Amino acid sequence: MGRPADLKTSAQYRLFNSHPDYKNGCAECRHCGKKSCINNNRMKTHLTECPEYQQFLITQAAERATKKRRVETGEEETSRITLGDHMTAARHLRADELAALMVYQAGLPFGFFEKPEVLAFLRALNSAYVPPKRDVLATTMLDKAWQSVKKEVDAEIDKEDELNVCFDGATNINHQRICNLSVVTRRGAFYYHNASLGPDTAGSVYTAEKITEALDVITKGRLSRINSISVDTCSTMLGSFDQFKNHTGLQHCFFIPCDPHGLQLLIKDILKYPAYASTEKATSQLIEHMHHADKQYQIFKEIQKRFPGKHHVLVAPGNTRWGTHTKAFQRIIENIGPLRVWVQDPRISSGLRGSERAKDVAHTLSDPLFLPKLIELEAIIRPISEAIEEAQHDRAHLAYVRPRWEKIYSHLKLMDQASTESWIDLWPILEARWSRQVLDIHDLAFFLLPCNIRDRKQFSEGTLNP
Repeated sequence: MGRPADLKTSAQYRLFNSHPDYKNGCAECRHCGKKSCINNNRMKTHLTECPEYQQFLITQAAERATKKRRVETGEEETSRITLGDHMTAARHLRADELAALMVYQAGLPFGFFEKPEVLAFLRALNSAYVPPKRDVLATTMLDKAWQSVKKEVDAEIDKEDELNVCFDGATNINHQRICNLSVVTRRGAFYYHNASLGPDTAGSVYTAEKITEALDVITKGRLSRINSISVDTCSTMLGSFDQFKNHTGLQHCFFIPCDPHGLQLLIKDILKYPAYASTEKATSQLIEHMHHADKQYQIFKEIQKRFPGKHHVLVAPGNTRWGTHTKAFQRIIENIGPLRVWVQDPRISSGLRGSERAKDVAHTLSDPLFLPKLIELEAIIRPISEAIEEAQHDRAHLAYVRPRWEKIYSHLKLMDQASTESWIDLWPILEARWSRQVLDIHDLAFFLLPCNIRDRKQFSEGTLNP
């Protein structure tokens, strides 16, 4: 009497008692289709090596876990796994890679594929596919995807004869001080490297050394490929560029100050000028109070509906994004009527007496000079905010910098004449900002455009003045 059949193993095969290629019958794997003679040991060995069967086991385990959870939580059952769905090992691997890239590039949580709704959707497409777990996404697959993307970026950088780089200091989500570096190529800009600054003082010499080390890696020791370096115009970055000028391999580089950053600081210079600082502070207090007093804000929204026209919410300016003050000012100007009705509403009288900030808000809205000053301040900085958007455009280049600043300064001169405030102490600050942002390279780029050469004789003789 022979050995009794292993029912668990046999269930994974199609058994044929007679077959032209096998004398004593044939066993065909239900998962990969491989055929062999009917032998329990060989059949078991094959199942341990069959990738399709191993994937089937993983899917079954996931299905049992999902079914158990549905029983415990009372969730409605969705789709069931079927033997008709099939994925080869290569196709499954490619699907895992695409799933990982989707998580990384879309900024999804690592546990995204563990959500029941996502699993139900994936099973509806192909129930044989089991998405990667969060620990795999956060470790091995993340490293593999990073290496793959870095390889592509390095290939693009190696194609370039000249590279333009920009860097700036920042802090990451762990509050670690870093200096980030991006490389600009013909294909686009790549955020390439983070240099950890650690607890050391990030002076100009230290920052320049860190950036030089990163540039040496990017260019594979050929610093002559660096064409230009773009940074903001703070003292540390300006000092760092002075260090680059003294470096043997970087003396040829152009220094390009970040124009959008300079325009942001120009708005800051105006807002922090004593004649306008109190108005900027009053608007910030008003918006902050509204965002923290939920009941009072709901009363304001109710009053707002009584006024005709489209109603907009109050928006807070972004931290260090000085151009966002324009929109914040515009929203207060649009809603000055509802705000003045709101401050006199009896339902908020007790709330306005509750804190110093609330008292300041009430005083601001009752001040007859607040609105005229706010309107003036918004009119001053609005063209600068529009210039920031122009400077951030993909088609912006160096030749546009000088005419952009000239246009802004013509506007500021008109606002100085129309203003009731004295700008005597403000103009030296504005001129210092101009000298930091508008350099000789901007003049050269401006006059290299044929449309800007008014006198070709002067240009050829080198006597053309900007």
